[in-house]
Amino acid sequence: MTAHDIDQFSEIMTGLAENFNGKLSDPGLDMRFAALSEFSIEQVRTAAMACVRSRKYFSMPTIAEIVEHIVGSKDDHKIQGEAQAQEVLMAVRRYGVYATVQFADPVTNAVVKQFFGGWPQLCSRKEDDHVWFVKDFATHYADYKMRGVENTEPLRGIGTNEKVEMIGKSSQFVLEGNSAGRGKVAAVVSGVTFKQRQAFRDGAPLHDIVEKDSAA
Repeated sequence: MTAHDIDQFSEIMTGLAENFNGKLSDPGLDMRFAALSEFSIEQVRTAAMACVRSRKYFSMPTIAEIVEHIVGSKDDHKIQGEAQAQEVLMAVRRYGVYATVQFADPVTNAVVKQFFGGWPQLCSRKEDDHVWFVKDFATHYADYKMRGVENTEPLRGIGTNEKVEMIGKSSQFVLEGNSAGRGKVAAVVSGVTFKQRQAFRDGAPLHDIVEKDSAA
């Protein structure tokens, strides 16, 4: 939003306050405008309408609630993170530690680089906590998503090839939940066998698993 949207923003907040029997002060209105300024006035209006339609409490919606209606909840992002974790597994299987890759989702790029230490480190992980890979990835994905942490740079492998493998949203999953999109991922990656996933859970490096199976 810009300064030109202040009048419309004030009208939206006043409407919210009337609906929820709340009170608005000038400092409070200024704080709300500053906190929501990264979003468009249309996004704020849509989020406010969603609060009016779905919120059952009588108090004024907080800034955090309005933001959640715009960007989604942490649970929503965890579901996305689970799907992205499976996409990462597929990429490890297909490209391995030598390739340089870049995921279409910049948050996925950020998780691989910042939490897992980079593409080679991710491919070469050999720890007892591999069973928690998807859970850990999804948790950090949701956290990064909520904080706006992204990385748009390629993830360098250990090879000398300058080609960057671009990886889009190719994982297949089914959401079991309500119409709002909250639920669990019921089916995950196609192309990664049960044997490979089990070996991964048992602690074998991902690229060793897939290269061994590909050569068999």
